[in-house]
Amino acid sequence: MLEKLKRFLADDTIFTGTLLCVIAVTAFFLGRYSVPDAVTQIPALALEAVAQLPIATTTAVASTTPQPAPLTAETARYVGSKSGTKYHLMTCAGAKRIKEENKVFFATAADAEAAGYTPSANCPGL
Repeated sequence: MLEKLKRFLADDTIFTGTLLCVIAVTAFFLGRYSVPDAVTQIPALALEAVAQLPIATTTAVASTTPQPAPLTAETARYVGSKSGTKYHLMTCAGAKRIKEENKVFFATAADAEAAGYTPSANCPGL
């Protein structure tokens, strides 16, 4: 086994190729380890800039118009995902695959499209 390794490394082209690969991989990982220092400085600068912005004060105004009840799984007809771009009927299989905490409910298809969602192609009836 040791003899095979010695013969393998004795060939100049194989040795040079192996050495270049090791150097390339080492350089890649050294570059990756140097990135977090530069990235962590940017949010600190952004927070300082935000802290210097003037704070606007607002007063709460009581609304006299009744607010509509929030949509729930029982009252909505359409559902989409917070991270998705498609909306489904509540009875569609695609709607059942969305986690409860990621669901966004809509009363009408027009509401869903106004929010930037498009109809799902695999949902019959849309």
